[in-house]
Amino acid sequence: MCRTQPVGDEIINTNASAIAIDSLARLAARKARLLADATMRAVTAADDGYDNRSLRDWLDAFRKTLISGNTFSPDISPADFADAYAQTITYGMFASRAHCPDGARFSRAEAAKY
Repeated sequence: MCRTQPVGDEIINTNASAIAIDSLARLAARKARLLADATMRAVTAADDGYDNRSLRDWLDAFRKTLISGNTFSPDISPADFADAYAQTITYGMFASRAHCPDGARFSRAEAAKY
């Protein structure tokens, strides 16, 4: 099984390739920003296509379940939702990839397994 293993403070090992932590952080941040931008466009779009409606349903669920009654943030803006959603998905994909079997082809279907 493939696992992320710390090696000192600056390098991690994933699937036998060493990646500097700061490079990995920058890559993850870029991916999260792209996803947040796309999510924001979908949530605020006038178009009521399935994807937009689905993300608006997620926003409503965040507001009702996670944010409701929170004294720090009684409501969540579409921009804050898009950011939280993107960070959650990005971290989930990273964690799934870190725990996949060695040599496995990584896809969304594989990510769902891990």
